[in-house]
Amino acid sequence: MSSKDKLIASLVEMTKSSQFMKASDIPFLRSMPAVSEHLDDIRSEVLELLNNTLAYCDQSDIQISDPQELVDHFQPCQDVLDNLLEKADVCIDTALGRTKTVQVKVAQVQEEVKEPKYVKPQTKFGDKIDNSNRPFVPKITYKPHAQVPLKSLAHSQELAEHMDSLSAVSQKHPYEYEIKHLKYPPFMFKKRPEILFKPMQGFIFVDTVDALKDMCNILEQSKEIAIDLEHHDYRTFLGFTCLMQISTRSEDFIIDALVLRNHMHLLNESFTNPQIVKVFHGAEMDVQWLQKDFGVYVVNLWDTFHASNLLEMNGHSYAYLLEFYCHVKTDKKYQLADWRQRPLSDEMMTYAQTDTHYLLYIYDRMRNELIDKSNPETLNLVHVQHERSALTSLKRFEKEFYDSENGQGPNGWAMTLRKCREPLNEEAFAVYKALHSWRDHVARKEDESTRYVLPNHHLFTLARVMPMTSTDVIGCCVPTPALVNLYASDLAQLIEETALDVRRSASVRKQQEQERREANTLPPPQHIRFEEAAEKLKPPKKPVVKVLETKKLGKTIVKRSEESRLFGDLLEQTAVQEIPQEISEMLKLAPPMLVDVEREIDDVPMEEQQPEQAEPESVEVESLKRSDTDELPVIAKESKKKTKSKKIKLDTDGFEPFDYSNAKVETQKSTETNDFNPHRNNRDAGFKRPGKNNARRKSGNKSMGFKK
Repeated sequence: MSSKDKLIASLVEMTKSSQFMKASDIPFLRSMPAVSEHLDDIRSEVLELLNNTLAYCDQSDIQISDPQELVDHFQPCQDVLDNLLEKADVCIDTALGRTKTVQVKVAQVQEEVKEPKYVKPQTKFGDKIDNSNRPFVPKITYKPHAQVPLKSLAHSQELAEHMDSLSAVSQKHPYEYEIKHLKYPPFMFKKRPEILFKPMQGFIFVDTVDALKDMCNILEQSKEIAIDLEHHDYRTFLGFTCLMQISTRSEDFIIDALVLRNHMHLLNESFTNPQIVKVFHGAEMDVQWLQKDFGVYVVNLWDTFHASNLLEMNGHSYAYLLEFYCHVKTDKKYQLADWRQRPLSDEMMTYAQTDTHYLLYIYDRMRNELIDKSNPETLNLVHVQHERSALTSLKRFEKEFYDSENGQGPNGWAMTLRKCREPLNEEAFAVYKALHSWRDHVARKEDESTRYVLPNHHLFTLARVMPMTSTDVIGCCVPTPALVNLYASDLAQLIEETALDVRRSASVRKQQEQERREANTLPPPQHIRFEEAAEKLKPPKKPVVKVLETKKLGKTIVKRSEESRLFGDLLEQTAVQEIPQEISEMLKLAPPMLVDVEREIDDVPMEEQQPEQAEPESVEVESLKRSDTDELPVIAKESKKKTKSKKIKLDTDGFEPFDYSNAKVETQKSTETNDFNPHRNNRDAGFKRPGKNNARRKSGNKSMGFKK
């Protein structure tokens, strides 16, 4: 193992080890004496190394003896370490012959200018990178092998702006009709012997237009070709294709897609030819990258990933298929490598060639297996494989729109928030949304990925801590991303303004809620039966009385009240001045305006009359007003008479009526109990019950019954 591999392995091990301890667990771990002493020793060693490094770089005026002092001098320490690492990188490149010799002085840290390792390749693209929030406009201008002509896209920019104003989606797939009405070549349905792959020796590197045209001529003469792409999306917003690998039965091609980006559309002649089978593995993203970067589309695609699912294999990755069918193991460590760098190392070129060199042999094996396992008459599995692959080729690239309001989308703030392990309060949530929107804006502007601008764990830390100064912002993000370091003051101002807005909004809502409560405060409960409060607000009106006539014993007794508390206004209304006249006509006792009760009404026959009571004095009608009680004032009062009760004799011979008043009640309770109803014994007290011989207990529910 080389020193480089040992260093990488050591760094990987250190990174893994650092994930086992959280900052929140340190106070707990310090409660253990052994762990506390070990942490103190490590801290002392790190601080000593840092002080020696600062002294070596002419920064001896800064001496750090406590971790808190490191926070105060964080920026100078970061600058020193960044410059040292950058110079070490330059020296390594110089030793390997990658760059020109750069003479530097280690001591002069502040006067050094950093030399970038890579220049962004997208700055040299002939087409402009569009990171806006508008729909994607297809790049295709010529449609080979077309069954339906391509619609004119001469005004694509104007069309994109119009679609943006209508909130529309991207245009229709240019080859949708051709893919849906594809007639597959007959050899795709026949079982054929597999063509064994050749030993992987050399490849053809295509980095010129002439070499690209020669390759296209070879591809158009082939029946099957294998295709794979290498994509980069860390130092760019939308990502771009860096490398393309194409293999025929006899040759392997590796195309430099960065150099030939504006000429890759020539591949449409072979890629859209329905008589040529294009073999991919996991082509869902590949077909979208081809559309986005080159305007290239695929017709008659055959995806080995779908075939592995139909064959119900244990694994579905390309590494598994490669080992299963070809007994070749591949190292996937270059799968996420930086494919922008030029020149590419020999290991990376070998890895890229391996992705397509064996793919056509795997296609032969899987095609024959699908035919063997299918119905011989319908070849159902083969047709399903073609249908699924066709759906993959119909995928369209669509730009992701940023929804700042609802946070929808795979990279929206709502989806990212699910990764946060700790809940956020109202202020922290508002700061989180503001920072997430800022990250998206800066990523589009600088053409960087959101992961590069501000990683998610730094985003959550800033939202929870809410630092108000640039120094605090940098201290919260360790290691500090380059753009966070550049926009630290803007981030601090954004966080402060957002927090203040939330506090002001909360204060306004609290005040509005208080006002609403005061406005909607209900009075204490009151008896509103007669609605005195409503009556006071009504304008004065003429007094109205209600007359209630009831007949008793053939005579009319007049009682009056202002209104019926039961029927309300349903009774007949009569003016106050008419009441005395009506009363005098009925009673014949008083003048029109005054009623005197001189005697009692004694027309009712009675056997005995009680002693006369004091006669009531004359009552003025005007003085009769509504009473606070439910009793009604009476003008002509009925005499109270009482009739003596006497025995009634019935003309029935030999029969005497039962005298219930003199009946004796038996108070002794029966000793017999009823299981079904224990209260039944008391109900029949005082009356004779049937004899015991006439009743018996039934079995089962223990109810009483009588014999038939």
